[in-house]
Amino acid sequence: MMTNENNFKIGIAQSQISSDVAQNAAEICRLITKAAAKQARLVLFPEGALSGYAKAHILHPDQFDHAAIGDQIKRIGDVARQNNIWAVIGACHQIEGTDRPYNCQYIISDKGELVARNDKIYISHTELQDWYTPGEPDPKTIDIDGFKFGFAICIEATMPQHFQQLEEMGVDCILYSSMANTSLFETLLRGHAAAFTYWVAVSEPVQPDQELCSMLIDPNGQVEHKATTDGHQDLIIATLDRADPRYDIQLRLAKPWRRKARKGDIYKDKRRGHK
Repeated sequence: MMTNENNFKIGIAQSQISSDVAQNAAEICRLITKAAAKQARLVLFPEGALSGYAKAHILHPDQFDHAAIGDQIKRIGDVARQNNIWAVIGACHQIEGTDRPYNCQYIISDKGELVARNDKIYISHTELQDWYTPGEPDPKTIDIDGFKFGFAICIEATMPQHFQQLEEMGVDCILYSSMANTSLFETLLRGHAAAFTYWVAVSEPVQPDQELCSMLIDPNGQVEHKATTDGHQDLIIATLDRADPRYDIQLRLAKPWRRKARKGDIYKDKRRGHK
């Protein structure tokens, strides 16, 4: 597949999720194949897309089917390899000796390999008390075709320090998987995209009374593409284009200047003491 150093085509799923891992995997494989047919290089899925999510689909942590998750990850990897596409998939990851897994995103390469895992660092109060283990405070990034991607999950939208840290690591786009169905998170994510001058891809599941949809937010904080709001499955195909003149000021001027301003060195010799 031909690539352009300024362009990256991404698929963003708004998928159905259930407690049945095999059924979830079939949905994931179908959308991976569909995204690849539209020349996407990566497709992003919601929080818990493979495993099901706490409380919504799984009633107790010991009901997560870790054996099935392992089997289906291999199946999904085969489909990714056959279609030459990357996939980022919300799931849970078993930790030996406890029934409290990590809430994570599995990162599968276009060679079908599970190359990385992003564990949710800032888990919610309920997740902390009853469900999951918090990840180490070590944000992940990955480089694909000259673009650097960072990761975030659900309530991490309320943690601006996480998004600032990823900006300092030089990301072009945040791959955000969520189960939350609140427009507040859209507001927060649009603010992060505008303040830190990168794209934010948002993947949500199909939910009743869909308040937060899958979408792509651009470096100006504007919603560039948005999935259906009628409670149906959808797949957004969008292009991250660093050469688009709409983003010239943000990416070429604002981004490097804001990075310097946040460090504060540019102000040191301009300040005047007051007595």
